[in-house]
Amino acid sequence: MYDPERHRTELARANAANSEALVEAHMRRLEALRRGGRHVERLPDGRWRVPDDYLERARAYDVRHGAVRDIELRTLSRLPLERQLAASGATWLDRELVRREKTELAEKGFGAEVRTALAQRIERLVDCGLARRQQGQVIFTRDLLDTLTRRELADTAAQFARQTGLAYRPVEEGDHVSGIYRRRVDLASGRFALIDDGHQFFLVPWRPIVDRQLGREVSGVLRGGSMSWNLGRERELGI
Repeated sequence: MYDPERHRTELARANAANSEALVEAHMRRLEALRRGGRHVERLPDGRWRVPDDYLERARAYDVRHGAVRDIELRTLSRLPLERQLAASGATWLDRELVRREKTELAEKGFGAEVRTALAQRIERLVDCGLARRQQGQVIFTRDLLDTLTRRELADTAAQFARQTGLAYRPVEEGDHVSGIYRRRVDLASGRFALIDDGHQFFLVPWRPIVDRQLGREVSGVLRGGSMSWNLGRERELGI
């Protein structure tokens, strides 16, 4: 329930400025929502019945009437900021640091946390020899993201080699890969498919379509940083 009289009393106790204008603004908002589709209900005693999903309904009302844009959500990274700071692979922070058009970040709240994380990640890269400061600017090594990805793949491959006894073979552009698709591997640099042919194993870029072949033999070619798979009937699927 929203009770205007109770609201006025609480604002008066708090010595709030423009308390009456604030209450009137709330009531105008509720009335607009009521007229716009019975999102709320005005009761005879002057109170308002507000549904549990009021925020979702209010948002939908604003989008429908062009008051605000609808929101598009994208997953930028599966790793929280604190894990990206020390990650050996190419994180979202690294991609943000080297991209020309920077993401617009708020000065406060989570935006401020991201700004701090970016600064800390720079220090990490400097310590690792992958960046240097020069005349007030930060200069990153050439192919920074590829270098970080290769390092993370090498570290991960060393672990799998100890576990499986198989040798790791890095995959370069144009290389053909074939073997049994064993599992998906989630790294800071992205998702990779673990494939082995009984003698050696490979870590190649993963896409959802290859999961249909879990435990089966697959083959493909690395082209343009992604795999072009040969999956039986789904031949030469560039993903």
